[in-house]
Amino acid sequence: MFEIAIGGKQLKKVMKAINLLVNEARIVVSDKRLGITARDPANIALAVAKIPKEDCEVYKLDGEKMEIGVDIDRMHDIAKTFREDTVTIKCLDKSLQLVCGKMKYSIPLIDPSAIQKPPKVPDLKEKLNAKVEISGKKFRQMILLADKISEQIVFQSNKDEFMAIAEGDIDELKFTYGKAELIDFNGEEARAMYSIEYLKSFLRVIENKDVVVLKFGTDYPLLLEVKGEFATTVGFFLAPRISEVE
Repeated sequence: MFEIAIGGKQLKKVMKAINLLVNEARIVVSDKRLGITARDPANIALAVAKIPKEDCEVYKLDGEKMEIGVDIDRMHDIAKTFREDTVTIKCLDKSLQLVCGKMKYSIPLIDPSAIQKPPKVPDLKEKLNAKVEISGKKFRQMILLADKISEQIVFQSNKDEFMAIAEGDIDELKFTYGKAELIDFNGEEARAMYSIEYLKSFLRVIENKDVVVLKFGTDYPLLLEVKGEFATTVGFFLAPRISEVE
């Protein structure tokens, strides 16, 4: 069993990120963090959420590790009402409880073996050579405008700048940022194309004040990480669309 107390805003972001891809998921609680990994049915995107122990006001775990299955749809329905209040998550024998102020919500646990086992998070450190850190506000603007032009967007990086390009049938949209306009930028050469539909859905967990970290390599998956004011993080791996255009 376990008991974890965390800010409602953090829990809401984690539940929302996972619910973008799946309705049910396995939650793994260790002595260091609560983690959830989920893959969408189309096998195009993978979500990874982590609530580290240091972000929690209370963190108690019986044993070294525990895995449970939960209905993410229902959890998100409740979690999306949370604001700044502290939420206590209690895992009992057959149910999970969320306690916030005078509210106590209970939901039956699901046998983890009945839920598809999430894939191992890929180790692509050597392949995702380009790294860009950009404000949530700029990233949101980029994707929302690109969505008006095309179904895909190209991320391109060279030693001088990071570019995001969307091409329509008769028009083109291009964002160009130099190193001084980004939070961080390593200037590595890379180019890859990704689905705007998925990127637009990820915007639901990205606030203007967040930092968005993009890691990509030529025709390799995108790793998008969202960093806010806490150590709790959500991230997504997104498969590339292969382009024949040089």
